[in-house]
Amino acid sequence: MFFLENLEAQFNEALTKHRNGDVDTADIVYRKVLSINPGHTEARHMLAVVHLQKGHIKEAEENVRIALKNNGEEAKYSNTLGSILIEQGRLPEALIAFETALSKDTNFTAAAYNIGTVLLSLNKPRNAENVFRKILKTEVNEAPIYCNLASALIKQGKIGEAVKCCRDGLAIHQNNPELGTTLASALELSNNLEAAEEEARKVHEVFPDHALTLLILARILRRKKAVNRAYNTLKPIFQTSLSNSDEAEANYEMGLIQDVRKRYAEAFRHFSKCNDILRRSPGALLCDGDQYLDKVRDYSRWKKGPSFKNSASIVSAPNLVFFVGFPRSGTTLVEQILKSHPNLITTEENSPLPFVETEARKRAADHGLMYPECLDEWGAEVFDELRRLFLTKAAELVGSFADSVLVDKLPLNIVSLGLVEKLWPDALVLAALRDPRDVCLSCFIQRFVNNNAMINFLDLERTGTLYAEVMDLWLQYREVLTLPYLEYRYEDLVDNFDGTIRLILEFIGVGWHDNISNYRDSAKRREIRTPSYREVTAPVHNKAVQRWKNYQEELNCISPRLNAFVRAFGYSL
Repeated sequence: MFFLENLEAQFNEALTKHRNGDVDTADIVYRKVLSINPGHTEARHMLAVVHLQKGHIKEAEENVRIALKNNGEEAKYSNTLGSILIEQGRLPEALIAFETALSKDTNFTAAAYNIGTVLLSLNKPRNAENVFRKILKTEVNEAPIYCNLASALIKQGKIGEAVKCCRDGLAIHQNNPELGTTLASALELSNNLEAAEEEARKVHEVFPDHALTLLILARILRRKKAVNRAYNTLKPIFQTSLSNSDEAEANYEMGLIQDVRKRYAEAFRHFSKCNDILRRSPGALLCDGDQYLDKVRDYSRWKKGPSFKNSASIVSAPNLVFFVGFPRSGTTLVEQILKSHPNLITTEENSPLPFVETEARKRAADHGLMYPECLDEWGAEVFDELRRLFLTKAAELVGSFADSVLVDKLPLNIVSLGLVEKLWPDALVLAALRDPRDVCLSCFIQRFVNNNAMINFLDLERTGTLYAEVMDLWLQYREVLTLPYLEYRYEDLVDNFDGTIRLILEFIGVGWHDNISNYRDSAKRREIRTPSYREVTAPVHNKAVQRWKNYQEELNCISPRLNAFVRAFGYSL
């Protein structure tokens, strides 16, 4: 008995040393305890923690799973397993582990916090928001909870709420650098550059080497056109130790700064480095760019096949316009212009169509049918159900639009126009065009939310492939679909704003309204969720026209694929 008591005393002493940072001594004792008593479950768990801290991920998982096998009811073991799985990029499994930990101990705040953090990484900010708000209601109010809640709000475009969240956190945790920097970032996203700089400098004065503060400050300075100061502010952080996500962000910002400084080769190098890092991120590894390309090819195959035909019955669309194009063709700018018209309601990329397409594919799979070929075989009853689903989802997203025109804006809905024609044969299609070289460059140097489509933009050649396949499908759709459509070019918009907008409004069936001239004022009051949030509140300009010429050499690998579309859409080679 004395021996066992002494062994337990040694274990407890090792725990204390471990908590104080002496990992190596703790490692030796945990191994000694297990050599004498292999069934000592807590020593097994703590050895797993040591392995995790030392980066021995395989050994960490092996040991924590043994601990769980010996005592499956211990919540902290499941929580540790979740942390180990995160290190391997196995986020869905980690989420299950953390949820299991919380189910074993409903007061386990650390597990709840980890759930919210994983949900953020899985691009489920609304779910993450709910988790963090629930934690705060328990009067647990550590700074990281406020930071992550603010990040969840920012990802949803709730910038005003994010600002309030940060200020609430700072009222408790004064001078917290993460909260102060997140506040500065949220203010920058709201285009309040003066307040953003003020908050960033508050942090910088107390924490002059805080890397993320330097990054946000550099971004603010760039936007205020102090580009050389921005460069000098950002450059030192590349000499510091950064997380992968922060390194990606720093490279992205430096790319933008070097672009303004006309150091285009350096800018492209930084954009490429950013994308290389993002390609290896856990969220990116969960996406499948080939799967989206297969979707495009499915519609192309159907269009080319002998079964493709127009709808047998005509169903009037409820004042419906599908606003499509390839990403980075200026659709967000035009949407904000249209949104200022009192007779138009826009979806802000929250389109109901993907919900309908998912249901159609599920129905096809349930009946062993090939999609989209089955769209030619289904009768009116099926399409009526799909239409009802569309209208229900639309009402959930934008409210009633009975007396307005609904502009369903999601650029890549251009791929699914074959389905649109089956649902609403007389709906209107507004198609945005832009020089293919500028589009592909912009997609490559822009950051998007990870999904199966956007993940292709992290590689320049895949960007060119996706563009070619999507826009080839559009060229084919133009020949076979009966949907009325209007194409407009981004370059015509910036060259002749009033004329192009009048043409679009005439096509939609509404007249010019004085609000159109003041659309920027309205846009500044909105929370814009797309990567174009900074551009659409600025005066219309032609700085992005023929930007590709600055990167002509870098684009050589995709130029041959784009040339056919350059000609097809009326641009010069």
